[in-house]
Amino acid sequence: MEERAEYQTKKEPLGASELAAKMLQWREAKLTLDSIEQEISDTVLVIGKTQTVGDVRATYSKGRDKLDWELGFKEYLVRVDNQDDAFSAQGILEHTEQEFSVIDWQRFADLVQPLLADVAFEACKEEATTTTKMYDYSAACKALKIKAAVIEEGTPSVKVKLLE
Repeated sequence: MEERAEYQTKKEPLGASELAAKMLQWREAKLTLDSIEQEISDTVLVIGKTQTVGDVRATYSKGRDKLDWELGFKEYLVRVDNQDDAFSAQGILEHTEQEFSVIDWQRFADLVQPLLADVAFEACKEEATTTTKMYDYSAACKALKIKAAVIEEGTPSVKVKLLE
C-alpha cells in the first residue's frame, strides 16, 4: 500500500531546459559550498581543535605519526643509566623473539627439477629454507613504558560534516 502512495506522490521529470537550469544551479551552489568548506578547514587547521556550531562539525585530526619502535628501544638503551636496567630491557626484548622459516620456492623448484625421480625432496627443501629471527619491539617498548621514536609526523586534516 505504501509503494502505491509513494508512486502517486512522485513528481514529473523535469524538461530538458529545466534540467539544464537545475544542473547549472547545482554547480554554482557546489562551488560556493566547496569554497566555504575550504575556508572552514583552513581556519580549524590553524585553531588545531574540533569546532561545532549548531549541527555542523569541523573535526580536526592531527594525523597519524609514523613510529619506529626499534629506534625507540635502542635510544632507550643508550640513555639508560643503570646497566641492570639495560639487561632487563634486553631480557624483555628477547621474550618477544619470534623465529620462523621461509622457503624460497623458486630456489626449491630449481633444486628439485633435476632430481624429480630422486628421493632428495626433503634435502632440497632444507637447502632452500632460511631461518629468520624477529623481535616485537613494540611489545618490548610497551612493557618498559618506552615511547616509540617519531620518524614522520602525521598530516593534520579537517573534515566538515552535518550532524545527524
